[in-house]
Amino acid sequence: MKVEQAGDQCTLGCNFDTKRPLRDILAIYKAVLGHVFCPTAYAGRLLRLAVMLDRSDRRCELPDGDMRKRLGGIDSVNRTMRAPPEVCEPF
Repeated sequence: MKVEQAGDQCTLGCNFDTKRPLRDILAIYKAVLGHVFCPTAYAGRLLRLAVMLDRSDRRCELPDGDMRKRLGGIDSVNRTMRAPPEVCEPF
């Protein structure tokens, strides 16, 4: 992989000199990402965002021609949520 074309510090290392071993830094980085993107934390952030946006006064029907009408509505959501069992409960 050419360094000039990539920006992934996980596979190329850091773009600075470290005093600690790179392995330790990447292990902590992995732990932080695991915590931030765990299903419960992610679902909590989505819930807080939904409360802040409060779109309860918006109409529910999509206008004719809206692409989202072709997505299958709640059936799409149900299929998605059945696929990864570990995230069903938080969502």
